[in-house]
Amino acid sequence: MPLICLVRHGQASAAAQDYDALSGLGRAQAAVVGRELARRGLRDPHIVSGTLTRQRDTARLLAQAAGFTRPVREDARWNEYDHQALLARYAKPPQGVRSAQELIDRALTAWMADTAATDGESWADFARTPAAALAALTDSLDRGRDAVVVTSAGPLPRSAARCCHCLRSRSSRSTAWPSTPPSAPWSWAHRGPAS
Repeated sequence: MPLICLVRHGQASAAAQDYDALSGLGRAQAAVVGRELARRGLRDPHIVSGTLTRQRDTARLLAQAAGFTRPVREDARWNEYDHQALLARYAKPPQGVRSAQELIDRALTAWMADTAATDGESWADFARTPAAALAALTDSLDRGRDAVVVTSAGPLPRSAARCCHCLRSRSSRSTAWPSTPPSAPWSWAHRGPAS
């Protein structure tokens, strides 16, 4: 039965000129995850990442640390939402806002409530994209092959929700469970069809 490990990219460079680049800590996190994935004995895994620099670099570094030799395949369906466009579209002037996180939280709440979203991608469209990518990846895996997906914090819960939906419906052949240990940088592992 194939195993799909969903991994959040390493820490980005929030204070740097290029936010999308991994920080030194982010590069170290990628190597730690790679060594852990190697320890877990993944079977000749497909390595997939979004197209963002922080996702691609995390995938490359974890594959290198794990000794995985397959090339990283990019799939934009695993990309994070554009937080700068989101802030421009939905964030009001920051009166009474105490942190950047509060500002992005307000913008996300407004985006989720905006069912029309005529000036950009809707929340519903964004939410469907990683679930579709996960379904396609699950369907493409051969028996005895695993996969590692490097994505971001936005797509991860959408993918985990898809896994949980599969568990609740019981009509799917997929299962999911939280990874161990709880402090691991990835959120969920997903078992694909047994056939």
